[in-house]
Amino acid sequence: MTTEMNIQVRVIGIKYMSSVIGNISGMADGFLLTQAWRRDQTAYQLLNNWSRSATTYIDGDTLKSVGYISTTIRTFGLPHGRELNEQRDSTSNMLSLCFTLIDGTQHVFRYPVGKMIRYRSADLQSRAGQEEKEENDSVPEFPKSAVTLELDLVVDAPFYEDDEVPNLPYAQPSGTGSFDAEVAPWGDDINVDIPM
Repeated sequence: MTTEMNIQVRVIGIKYMSSVIGNISGMADGFLLTQAWRRDQTAYQLLNNWSRSATTYIDGDTLKSVGYISTTIRTFGLPHGRELNEQRDSTSNMLSLCFTLIDGTQHVFRYPVGKMIRYRSADLQSRAGQEEKEENDSVPEFPKSAVTLELDLVVDAPFYEDDEVPNLPYAQPSGTGSFDAEVAPWGDDINVDIPM
């Protein structure tokens, strides 16, 4: 009873990235087969196997390298009682990313993303509304029929500004082939005749 979660994050300075690994908190830690519901206990979910795409553009006088990292994971989904957006706050799920740069340094970024997770279904709200009418309940319920819908999490504009997405600092790889040269001091002046 697992589903897929697609995660995409905009990264500024992506050309300095060597690798990335991360996790997301607040995901269901299991599934109750007898009740056909996810558990309401939460756990961390490892995020690896990232792919990346990069572009370069000029912003004013600055040349920027911006791109996206993305991954898809298998998960039990959101815990029971937190499926709908109204049932979560921004800190219900925390996204943590650890970037290793090309110079070997590591930089960690954390984002509250509880309100950014969406189900990939155009008719989810209508399903929830239909079941709500059938049960005559004033609070919308998450339909059991939607328990395996895919989830999307996109950390990008218009939800996040440039200073709210990972912004990797300048890095230069070690062993770049650069070297320090030493020049011997000048010797005595020598006159050389050059034929014309």
